[in-house]
Amino acid sequence: MTVERTFFYRDCMGDQIAMTMDKPTIPANKIGIVIVSGGNEIRTGAHRGQAKLSRELAKKGFTILRYDRRGVGDSTGKNKGFMHARDDIFCALTAICDDEIGMEKIFIIGNCDAATSIAINAHAASEQFPKLSGHILTNPWTIDIAEPNQINAAAPHNAVKDDLPSAAAIRARYLKKITDPAAWKQLLSGGTNIGKIFAGLKKSFQKNNLSVTGKIYFDALSSLNQPTKILLAQHDNTAISFYEIWKGKYGHAARANPHIHLAKLDSASHSFADEQSFDWLITQITDYIIEI
Repeated sequence: MTVERTFFYRDCMGDQIAMTMDKPTIPANKIGIVIVSGGNEIRTGAHRGQAKLSRELAKKGFTILRYDRRGVGDSTGKNKGFMHARDDIFCALTAICDDEIGMEKIFIIGNCDAATSIAINAHAASEQFPKLSGHILTNPWTIDIAEPNQINAAAPHNAVKDDLPSAAAIRARYLKKITDPAAWKQLLSGGTNIGKIFAGLKKSFQKNNLSVTGKIYFDALSSLNQPTKILLAQHDNTAISFYEIWKGKYGHAARANPHIHLAKLDSASHSFADEQSFDWLITQITDYIIEI
């Protein structure tokens, strides 16, 4: 199927948001998908991953819109971070609703903190956009620690710089390593940073206090009233941190929400970059949208 790609700008509270739309030359349906960028990535995504995702979904007959949040990439304005991106998301939803095809259903997809941003704005979005039919949230961000690719504007105000993964991710990583002969060989040969190991061990024993971001996110999940699919690369540090809350006491309400379904892939790829992970992601998205 041939895909046509167009570039344009839309006004958002006086600023200009750069947008890219991919659509089949002969649309197979009237279903639109908005891809929200995570972190401070531009709309092409890491290693052009979102551009590839957009084109592949367009080949399935969908109309896909992705955009740069204000203050990021080709968009003007100030980057207020993922916690304050409602106007940007609403601008993108308005743009796809205005498309000449005349959308009957709209879905929204986000990875990492984009998934978090979608969830915390989902209730307001469903009220303002009646055609919004569901959400697909991948490897949701629930950590208060600012990772290297998360500038201060994109992290909660109480975020603390730390180059270590979450305690849950460290425990999962070490559990895997102690059963791996190659890891023991590397340790005994001096090929491992002992200081970092001790720092990781210390953090791994920390009490799992619920993060502020995690609380906000899971409160939002608990109240979702539209079909939502959560997709996890189960060995990814961000996914591990999410799942630690999901399976715990505070995740009970989200687990009990009949609108939410979760699927896991045996992968550590945060952005589903390898071929197997990407194919799984495409299948999960298309199958779920067709179900709704």
